[in-house]
Amino acid sequence: MDVSFSPEALEQLEARRTWWKANRASADLFDIELGVAITTIGDRGASLPVVRNLEGRAIRRWMMPRTRCHLYFEVVASRVIVVSAWGARMGRLPAL
Repeated sequence: MDVSFSPEALEQLEARRTWWKANRASADLFDIELGVAITTIGDRGASLPVVRNLEGRAIRRWMMPRTRCHLYFEVVASRVIVVSAWGARMGRLPAL
């Protein structure tokens, strides 16, 4: 499936990437995990569990394990749309 990003998700990802590169020794880890995440949700996004239903939208989540960034996404037809990139340490779900 094709993977695309909402403008909000792109802003969130860029902020997380910038922070990660400035504050972690393994500066490329964020980009590596993001690449794996995009491949994974593109290949099997529709089979991942739904974490929230919003007015008929099934929102699913994939966690980038070492950077602890969650990608929240929905599957629409044969497309995956990432709607949020959220830190696992935030302690709450993002506003979707």
